[in-house]
Amino acid sequence: EEEEEEETEKKQKERPKQRRMRLDGLQNYGTEYCWAMDKSGTPCEKKTQKKCPVPYCSKHLRCGDDAFSTREHPLGIGKILIANFDLPKNYKMVYFGTRKPVRKLNKFRKDYMLSFWRGGGVIDPQDCPVSSKLQYMSNPGPQERSNVTCTNRMFGDTRDEGIVGREYKTTEFIPKGTQMLQFYGPQWFASRDIEKINVGTKKYPAPLKRKRGTIE
Repeated sequence: EEEEEEETEKKQKERPKQRRMRLDGLQNYGTEYCWAMDKSGTPCEKKTQKKCPVPYCSKHLRCGDDAFSTREHPLGIGKILIANFDLPKNYKMVYFGTRKPVRKLNKFRKDYMLSFWRGGGVIDPQDCPVSSKLQYMSNPGPQERSNVTCTNRMFGDTRDEGIVGREYKTTEFIPKGTQMLQFYGPQWFASRDIEKINVGTKKYPAPLKRKRGTIE
């Protein structure tokens, strides 16, 4: 009997841990498994790679999260980011790239950089032009609102070499085919002498500003 109990205990220890899920099964919980979706719209079943602290598997670190994809804007203003599936509120993503001092970035790369730990330079996503898709999000125009935001959760330490990241999340439900928008900051357009325009189109809609008194 004792031998049977020991054998049962041994099997339980050897049994692989079941994946924990969040958002009603739409995304892996924690950082043991990849955060990305597969092309089928289901959570990736692979564990995160160990080469860098970003919680994606090797494939999605190389190819990007299949939950969204880039398109060329019909007005010729550059790339935009589109939801490939209905995305729930609080879906987590990572804006990732190489950690660098700001002084080493040229004018073009500064347009895409993202702040990292204080004293840790910035995240330059341009070294990952295919996989780091969040860099292509547009800024909402005068009549539009953002539906994605960054958090203060970082992946990597202040002086890490190589790929690091910062957590982003959706702030509301994003229907399939809708543009994913982030607020660039109050000075981004003014410092570049660029006029803000509405980026939503019939083919690729963007969320409009809510009227005052509207309940979410």
